[in-house]
Amino acid sequence: MGNMNKILIVEDELIIAESIKKSLLNLNYEVTDVVTSGQEAIDSCRRMKPDIVLMDIKLEKDMTGIEAADEILKNFEIPSVFLTSYGDQDTLEKAALSQPYGYILKPFEDKELYAAIKMALYKFKMEKKLRNNQKFLKQIIDNDPNLIYVFDKNNQALIVNKALGNFLNVDHNKLLGKKLTAACPEKKILQEYENLLQNNISNGFIQLEIPSAEENKKFFKMNKVELITPDNTPCTLSVAVDITELKNTQNELKNSYLKLQNLFKETVKGLASAAEKRDPYTAGHQRRVAALAVKISEQMQLDQNTINGIYLTALIHDIGKILIPAEILSKPGKLSHAESEYIKRHPKEGHDILKNIDFPWPVADIVLQHHEKMDGSSYPLGLKGDEILLEARIICVADVIEAMSSHRPYRPARGIETALTEIDKYKGILYDEEVVNACIYVFKELKFEFPPPEM
Repeated sequence: MGNMNKILIVEDELIIAESIKKSLLNLNYEVTDVVTSGQEAIDSCRRMKPDIVLMDIKLEKDMTGIEAADEILKNFEIPSVFLTSYGDQDTLEKAALSQPYGYILKPFEDKELYAAIKMALYKFKMEKKLRNNQKFLKQIIDNDPNLIYVFDKNNQALIVNKALGNFLNVDHNKLLGKKLTAACPEKKILQEYENLLQNNISNGFIQLEIPSAEENKKFFKMNKVELITPDNTPCTLSVAVDITELKNTQNELKNSYLKLQNLFKETVKGLASAAEKRDPYTAGHQRRVAALAVKISEQMQLDQNTINGIYLTALIHDIGKILIPAEILSKPGKLSHAESEYIKRHPKEGHDILKNIDFPWPVADIVLQHHEKMDGSSYPLGLKGDEILLEARIICVADVIEAMSSHRPYRPARGIETALTEIDKYKGILYDEEVVNACIYVFKELKFEFPPPEM
């Protein structure tokens, strides 16, 4: 038996001490010392570092065995097993306060002594392992940059990490066992934070603001989880992750995107203006087509980004006409076959002008396809149905309506009703049926009107 654990004996009756020492040696334990007082026991533990102390409760000198065991556990983390011939309740209750690891009533047999020592060492080992795990967990929590807070049903803090204390500008240890507001009632931010925690937020986003001279703002993503403590009472864990840098980056990207879109708009408007100056009879045509195309797109409930792309593309859908001779564009009579074929080149010319510009939408392809028809009967590629981009199908319908309802040098305006009748007659054949239905609704129900020409 035994495994050479080192044991200190604290017993003021020398005969009993020697008997215990003999039993321990027989059990193959090492006895580091035999002392008769509490102070001697403390001094011996400091020097000899035993694994366990066999402590007589009733010491007659400077301190009791209970007091000595308490000091030894606190200062050296060495467990004690009490030796006593007093089995009264009062003595045992006092001994319990020092967290002993076992009792042996004198006189005892070797097997009782062996069992008590084994149990005490095992209990101490497990408790020490638990304490070390708790310390390690606390280290992790305290070094976590996220704001960690656990509170009970009465909103009293069970766990508060250093990051949360730093955020609230309060010693996190002062918050334990209290409501946040009770710990430092003068700090307004504690009230604000506590109020946020009472909201029914679960895996949700909240914004927390740190007051400062610069009016800086902090943004956090907060998660709340309901838990049960080891003593079976409900509690709530909240973890707030600082996403301020991410939020600021998102805002910067959003601002950059808006600036880029504005740049695209100005570029497109410049190109549109250049195209319209080449053809005075179609001045404003592209702007009116763009206005109608947007209304059709909105009626079809397309997303805003797609609508933005349709608007900007419609503004320059005829950009290829800047390469068509002005005398053809403004010719008052009927065009010859050769002239008509020449004008039909403008979608391809427009595509070639735009294809190397890095738009966030397929602008060049939409321009190339805006004269294609659903049955494949048009130009320049003879595409059919879904081979044609939806954006191009929308601009095609808007283009037809605007062109038919407007004056041209080779014919008078035919009017909106005639144009609507035309697209309704050929929906599903030449024009996308859903686009046509949306266009008719925009005019009939929403009372759409083309914007007046710019002066």
